[in-house]
Amino acid sequence: MESEFEDQYDQVMATDETQEVEERMRGEILKGKIRFLEPYKPICVSEHATADEAIRAIVASEGHTGACVVDDAGKLIGIFTERDVLCRVVAKNLVASEVLLKDVMTPDPEALTPNDTIAFGLNRMSSQGFRTIPLVDENNAPIGILFTRHFVRFIVSLFPKATMNLPPGTSLKNPDQIHGG
Repeated sequence: MESEFEDQYDQVMATDETQEVEERMRGEILKGKIRFLEPYKPICVSEHATADEAIRAIVASEGHTGACVVDDAGKLIGIFTERDVLCRVVAKNLVASEVLLKDVMTPDPEALTPNDTIAFGLNRMSSQGFRTIPLVDENNAPIGILFTRHFVRFIVSLFPKATMNLPPGTSLKNPDQIHGG
């Protein structure tokens, strides 16, 4: 039995535009560049900072769930995300104000450049299980950061009719409340 969503999706995709939409989507993903996803400005924190300092910087930012860890020259050497907080600080009963980022960060993270394709970014995020990935320039300095939501927003934009219309009577539980992530 199909759900209402599948029914509506099939109706939208059963138009004469289907092939055109599929080709457009394929082109956008295969040829579109990461820079079009509007990456956030990165939060950059020194490897000598404490986990507490990084956590406070992340919480103070709008929508970030991770920070780029940089060396004294400003080059990317690690990333510190909510996953690191949970698995490397909280789960090990460490005191965030007493542990340095260099000891709890994910070292030498995979990074993208603004000219990488969206397909390549999706591949990296999906195959490696990333929810956060930094963007770097030719000198390996952080210039942006992408989260899963950037890719989801992009994919939703390819299917506006099928994804942006809530069925009658459906509403968001707490539209003004940001949930974890």
